[in-house]
Amino acid sequence: MPRTKQIDKSRAGTGPPYAELARQMEIWILQWRARHARDGVAYNQRAASAAMGINYTSFSYILNGRTRPTPEQTLIIARYFEVPLEDVIRAAGYADVQTLREWVANDEMPRDAAEKQYVLDVLAIALRLPEWQRETWQQSPFKDRAEKALASSREPYERAVEYADAVYEWGHSPERRIPRGMRNTEDIIPAVS
Repeated sequence: MPRTKQIDKSRAGTGPPYAELARQMEIWILQWRARHARDGVAYNQRAASAAMGINYTSFSYILNGRTRPTPEQTLIIARYFEVPLEDVIRAAGYADVQTLREWVANDEMPRDAAEKQYVLDVLAIALRLPEWQRETWQQSPFKDRAEKALASSREPYERAVEYADAVYEWGHSPERRIPRGMRNTEDIIPAVS
């Protein structure tokens, strides 16, 4: 009689380890297809993985929920599918801004108390930006810095400090009030030529 493969009953029916991420990826793919349908661009897993610079097999494992993207890959995926980085980070099981803030608040390592309070205050501000400020934040180069900090694999406190610095500098930049398309670039031409 042929031998059959034994099934581990403790794992039967549990699904892939990152099933929630896989479900979310399906939604993002459908949204991507809807946005690009009128362009005549069809979604193709191989082309998507190549465009993102993620190995095809690794991307397939991410889509199937067998593995999760690295923190750095979450940023690439968010930009490709045009979704908020925090949504990708949260779906992949990494710390979003709220989780980072909670981690800093509960951190018992010996840290500079003033720096820790600064990080907590700035992250709190970042979490409750009014709608009119979110628009300028989205167009800001500081947002790119903040996202790279959030998607890095460094320890959480360092990520929180770098994220807070980007938000603080954005808040104090006179350029942030002027959308990129309306900034006067003639002022910098002599400096770069």
